[in-house]
Amino acid sequence: MINGLEGAAANLTGEVTALSLYAHASRGFGEWDQRPVFKSHATRPSILRHALPWIDPALLRRLPEHFEAQDTRVRMSKEHEGIGRPLPVGELGTSDQQEFDYFKDLRNAGLLETEGDQDLYFLATETHGEVFLSSKGQYFWQLADEGRL
Repeated sequence: MINGLEGAAANLTGEVTALSLYAHASRGFGEWDQRPVFKSHATRPSILRHALPWIDPALLRRLPEHFEAQDTRVRMSKEHEGIGRPLPVGELGTSDQQEFDYFKDLRNAGLLETEGDQDLYFLATETHGEVFLSSKGQYFWQLADEGRL
C-alpha cells in the first residue's frame, strides 16, 4: 500500500523521482509563497523508489479500445450501472458494467472526466451524459495507441 510521501510523490506508474518529489513539495506552497527551485543536469529522471502504481498499466494499454480517438466522448446509459450491484464475488457482470468499472478506475487515477464533474453513477442512471479523457488521459491514450506503454 502506498503511504505518506511515497504515495503523494509517486507518479501514475508508481515511480518516485526527484521531479515528482519536487512537484509534491511545490504544491504545498501558496500562490504568492516563494517556491523551491529545482535544477538538474540529468538527461533522464532517475528513479529513487518504486511504489505501487496508481493504475494497472494493463488498463492504460486498453485506452484505445474504449476511446477511438483522444477526444472521443462515450455516452453513459443505465446499462452501465446495471441492476444487481454490487455483483456477487466472481461475477464480472455485463460488458457495459465492466466498462463502467473501468471508467471508475480511470477517473480515480485522474485520467477521465465527466460533464459538469458529475459522479459516474448519476451520469449513467439519470442524465445519460458523456465521459471523456482528461489531458493526462489523452497523453496516456497516445502512448497506448503508439504501443509505448
